[in-house]
This record gives sequence, C-alpha cells and structure tokens, in this order.
Amino acid sequence: MWSRNAGTPGVRPAAVAGSWYPGEATALRAAVERMLTAANPPASSGRLRALVVPHAGIVFSGRTAAHGFARLQPGDFDRVVVMAPNHRVPLRRAAVDPSTHYETPLGRMPVDMDAVQALAARPEFELDARPFMHEHAIEMQLPFLQVRLPGARLVPVLVGDVHGDALAAAAAGIGALLDERTLLVVSSDFTHYGPQYGYVPFQEEVPERIEALDRQAIEALTGRRLEGFDDLLERTGATICGRRPLAVLLQLAASDWRGELCAYTTSGEITGDYANSVSYACLAFHTELVPARAGAPAGAAAAPTSASAATSAPETTLTAPEKRTLLLAAREALRALFVTPDVERRLAGLEISPRLHTPSGVFVSLHRRRDGRLRGCIGTLLPRRQLLDAVIDNARAAAERDPRFPPLRADELPTIEIEVSVLGPLLDVEDPQEIVIGRDGVVVTQGLQRGVLLPQVAVDQKWDREQFLDNVCRKADLPADAWRHGARLERFEAIVFSEADLAH
Repeated sequence: MWSRNAGTPGVRPAAVAGSWYPGEATALRAAVERMLTAANPPASSGRLRALVVPHAGIVFSGRTAAHGFARLQPGDFDRVVVMAPNHRVPLRRAAVDPSTHYETPLGRMPVDMDAVQALAARPEFELDARPFMHEHAIEMQLPFLQVRLPGARLVPVLVGDVHGDALAAAAAGIGALLDERTLLVVSSDFTHYGPQYGYVPFQEEVPERIEALDRQAIEALTGRRLEGFDDLLERTGATICGRRPLAVLLQLAASDWRGELCAYTTSGEITGDYANSVSYACLAFHTELVPARAGAPAGAAAAPTSASAATSAPETTLTAPEKRTLLLAAREALRALFVTPDVERRLAGLEISPRLHTPSGVFVSLHRRRDGRLRGCIGTLLPRRQLLDAVIDNARAAAERDPRFPPLRADELPTIEIEVSVLGPLLDVEDPQEIVIGRDGVVVTQGLQRGVLLPQVAVDQKWDREQFLDNVCRKADLPADAWRHGARLERFEAIVFSEADLAH
C-alpha cells in the first residue's frame, strides 16, 4: 500500500463502499442499473456538456443522480471531470489527486494523469492525495460512471474556498479540458436544513419553503446567473455544500448552454422526517436547445427555468384516460391511508402512458362534496417526481400534512372530491398586466417567504387581478402590496380536472 501522506501515486481505494453504497459488485451493479432504468430520461437532440448530481448515500440520492447518468450511453465520452466540494480537509485552492486509479467494487477507473498534471502545473491548483483520501463526493459518482461509461478516464477535482480571480483562474484550468469527448460532472447536494446543520431559517411549512429556497438556486444555475447564485447564498445563507464547484460551473457555462432540471427530492420526503433534511437535485446542461413543446415558442426550454416566453402552458395536454388514471391513483392513495395499501394492484390493469412517467409539477386539492370547501391542498412547483408518483404522494400529503386542516379521517373519505392540477413551467412576470385571471396561477417570493395560488382560486373567489396578487402575498405572510414593492412574481398555467369533471 502506498503512502498517501507522502502524496505518492497509486490506487485510491473505495472509502465508503459497504456503507454509502453496496460493497459487493453484483449487488452494486444491480442497484445502479435498476435506478438508471427507472430514470427513463426523455430523448434529447442536444449535446450533453455537464451534469449536476448529488452525493449522499445511494438509498437517499441515487435515484435523483440516475436521472442525469441515464442520459449517457457507452462511448459518449472518453473523459469525465468530476468537481466536488471538500468535506473533510480544508482547502483554500482547488486540488487534484495524484492517484492513478480510483477503485470501487466494480473495478478500477483510470485517472487521466496528463490532465491532472496540466491542472497541477497551474498556481490555483495543488497536487495532494490527502484531501481525497476519505472524500465521498467524488466516489459516489463512480459506480454510475463505471456502468454507463466503461473505460472512461477520470479527472478528480476538489474545489476549496476560491473566489474572484482565483475562481476564474480555476475555471479556466477546467475549461481547457472540456473538449467534445469530455463530460463535466459537478457533485453537490442542495439545502441542508435543521439543527444538525445549523440552519433553521423557518419552522413552518418546512417542505414547501425548502423547495422554494432550492428552486431559487436551481433557477440561477439553469439560467447561468453567477451573480444571482452568489446573491442568493449571501441573502439566505443557503447551505449548498457544492457552492464553489457550482460557481466554477457557472463560470464555464457558455451562452449556448441550456440548463434543465432533471429530478429533485429531499431526504425529508424520503424518510417523512423534516427535522433535518438534505435536498438533492439533478441538472443537465446541453449546447443545443431541446425541441419546443407543442404550443410553445421555438427555443422554449423543456424544464421550468423561469425564462420569459409567450406561453406557460403545460408540456402536453392529458387525455381523458390519463386523467382518470391520475384521479384513480389519488383516490387509492387516500384509501390506502386507512386500509391495506393496494394502489399498485388497482393500477396494474391500466395502461400507464409515457406522459404519466414524465416529471411534472402538480397540486392535489381535496374538497368537501357538500359545499365545495377546501379540505386540503399540497403540491410541488418543481417536477420532482414522475407525474403519476407525484399525484399519489401529494394526495397523501394533502390528506395528512396540510397545516391548515386536521388529518383526514376515514369516515370523511366518501365525502371528499379530488382535484388535480398539472402545472406548466414557471415564467417570470415583468409586468403584472401579463397575468390573466382564469389562465394563470401565481407565485410570489421575497427572501425566504413564498406563496402560491392556483389559477382556479381567483375564479372561485371572483377576484380581479389586484385582489389575486394581494391574496397570494398574504398567503406568503407578506404585506398585501408586496407585489408592488419588489417581491418577485411568477406565473404558470395548469391542466385542472376533478372527479366531478370525469364522472360521466
């Protein structure tokens, strides 16, 4: 065994195999391939340039990361630069590892030593194996790369506390490696919430506010806005562990790079416990625009990245059978709260179309049949889960977690009508006159405060535009006129349907 303290080249053995991911090759490969298959990414006409992927234990963030790695095919790239934050050894610069190979249970991944030496020759990089010795943020990406890009060479990079000119210089060094056969992978988790992480900026509507905070960061990244990203970190103290590697990415992202959100979740969503929660997002960057959505202008992004556009309609319409499937899934999710769960069995005989496997923002609302009054409403603005799964999850959450109402009782189930709203992309509002009552839902954000109202709410309440905006501000615990004084406004359209609509 070579001496790491001496910085001697050699094989860097796996540090977290058997704990953060399976330590046996067959089990590890099966787990990775299962996650890649489930990701089922959409076809893209663009050339993939970079991925942002999480690095928690594979049971927590592996499914999210797989949405990025599933876009790779063997032979797509010969080299992968993996940039990660340093969790264990303080770094004031960037660092590269003199190891010749990285080892996991799937074998050894060769390191591109020419690239490592080229970076090490630059003053903003140091050559030292010690920061990499127990670092998990690079290692967690290797099993996916070994399965998807067998034979590719690795360039492991840790980015320390670099800013200003040093950040630009580090980006220039990385940028010199990014040819047509090189993929850039940035390893980062997003918001770390809770006392365990020393970050508790809010204690109410925690899942929704975590998502709102992450959404601001994701939009800055997909929009390639370095100043906006840095401003967000300064304003909110957002605990994004890969903030410096992400800043390098933003330095490198060319004007023709198109960013999109592939998947998003949180450990709180996975475990059901938001006392301490870490967020996981997967982003992809391409150099060509993806095909426009039906009804959208040429060049419209496939992901909800809040770019101005002429329409905010949902990606595609839904057929009547698809709507019935979603409503049945929501109904069975509610029944499963009180009886033996059988959602999968009830849906087994139905045809699940590709549209229902597409990640989508969605809200599920529960209303009392006798008077139409709201009994619970929970949703997600970001396309966090495949549409069918998102409807099931949000139906349960609306029944159990809406803080405005007590949990749904079994005897109420027959009296509840379910309404589903499938959201289109979020678009920035430059002029409030853009908002059309009955067409648009509205999101207001100021600092860590956020409020959302669906399009149908203004119609049901008979509000005009100003009343709609006043009330979405009140929902965010902001002054009613905050929309006139600097609060950010976004709009979205939605496909809205209920059990009553499809009863015939």
